[in-house]
Amino acid sequence: MPAYFIAQYVVKNPKLYREYQAGAGPTIQAAGGELVAFDVAAETVEVHRGPGPEGYRETARVTGVATLTLQAFPDVQLSAAEIFA
Repeated sequence: MPAYFIAQYVVKNPKLYREYQAGAGPTIQAAGGELVAFDVAAETVEVHRGPGPEGYRETARVTGVATLTLQAFPDVQLSAAEIFA
């Protein structure tokens, strides 16, 4: 069953955040997770799918009216414009 962990990060120390990502990424990947990242300032959404030993096999960046569909909700399409409206 898909699950989503939702958090908001304000990165003040990029080096420390990269260390966090190095630990969190494999945990998400081990569960077959889909990573969705929002950049509010750039009004951009990134979706990382297909976790594997070398990282995610698919990364999509969505801006403007381009749409994305989350694995847990295949019948729902959202645009970045709708998300940031």
